[in-house]
Amino acid sequence: MAYCTKCGTEELDDQRFCTVCGAPKAGSVYASAMPPISSQELTSEAQVRVGIALEPPRQSRWTVLFRLFMAIPLFVVAFIVAIASFFCTVAAWFCALVTGRVPDGLQEFNSSALRLYANVGAYVWLLSPRWPGICFAARPDDQLTLDIDHVDLRRSSVFFRIILGYPASIVSSVLAFGTYLVVLVVWIVALIMGRAPRALHQALALVLRFEIRQQAYMSLLTPTQPFRGLFGDATSVGGPTPLDSTTPLATPSLTSQLNSGGITPGLFPEPVATTSSVAVTAPPTRWVVTKAAKNLVVIFIVLGALMYVVSNVVSQPLASRMEKVFARSIVDSSHAQVVSAMSRFALESTTCASSGDVTCYSTAAQSATTRLGSQFPTVLVAALVPVAERADARVYADSITTLKSELTQITNSLSLTIDQSIIDHQLTSTLSQLNASYARLHYYLG
Repeated sequence: MAYCTKCGTEELDDQRFCTVCGAPKAGSVYASAMPPISSQELTSEAQVRVGIALEPPRQSRWTVLFRLFMAIPLFVVAFIVAIASFFCTVAAWFCALVTGRVPDGLQEFNSSALRLYANVGAYVWLLSPRWPGICFAARPDDQLTLDIDHVDLRRSSVFFRIILGYPASIVSSVLAFGTYLVVLVVWIVALIMGRAPRALHQALALVLRFEIRQQAYMSLLTPTQPFRGLFGDATSVGGPTPLDSTTPLATPSLTSQLNSGGITPGLFPEPVATTSSVAVTAPPTRWVVTKAAKNLVVIFIVLGALMYVVSNVVSQPLASRMEKVFARSIVDSSHAQVVSAMSRFALESTTCASSGDVTCYSTAAQSATTRLGSQFPTVLVAALVPVAERADARVYADSITTLKSELTQITNSLSLTIDQSIIDHQLTSTLSQLNASYARLHYYLG
């Protein structure tokens, strides 16, 4: 039986490293200890690389015309996947809070879900010409590529992720407001010309990339805030030019390696040169955009901020006033019908009191109940009133319901004494409460 020379743990015959301390087995040809499970170091900077064509592609006008209808299946799938991704994000939050790292399975699923969302967004915004299909894995011919570095996370930033991501969420909302009309303009131009203007195409691509990176940050896929690259990526200054996906890698030929003694001659023959080759060109992940595109992003932010202010400062009071006018008309109509029904019942009950006929009371109460039942439903009366006046609206609606119940008691009663008692006491109290709640509603809604 063999034991580890460093910690004394029992070793198996086919074992190369100690399962406890990672030291190499005695007599092993491996000179170094077993590598750690994860070689990723704790870092605050990780890349979320999004690749897309920066030149506007040619679009089929028919697909542009029916783009939203063709995207309906994609919306349905994306919505279902978003629900599953939400629960995965919650699970990833707890895992990262404990271990400082999102498990590989959750990272892969949320990355695939974000890739699906990105492809759907690019297709709807006319950034890509082909229907992307429903696929979660990366493919060589993808029109939009997404690659996210899987690194360790700081537990403090995980715990406060919602607070830390709030500024980026505000910017994302502002950009969304600012691009509404722009997407419509791009749709019209593409429908006429067959492609979008270059500057608008690049500007929308920058907005989409920011939203993708913002969602990656909120989903714990990356520790990096999404603001870098909002206006494009800077070109390299000094040093070698960064390799693009279209730049071939320069590798030494086999002949030069043979001559230098790197490879034994005869083992690897020189490949036969071909006259043609088919290569799939991946879209660039470093985005150097035009100045017009950068200016358009600034315009999107300004327009989005203005629309945000208008929708929350100007439109909300106007909508509130319209809601009050609508609710007041419903309450006034309802109360007018209640007054008409109960006034008619008061006249009929006076006649019944002089005749002393129980059936007369039943007929009058049944007629009043029918008139009250034909009005606007009391449940909707309370639901359509603004929140501030909803308590009074519920009191008003409950009074009408109580009124119907008391009239039903008179309808089913066989005693003149009971009928007169309900009319003199219960109906009077209920009508007083109903009128008071209506007066308050009428005042506040007016």
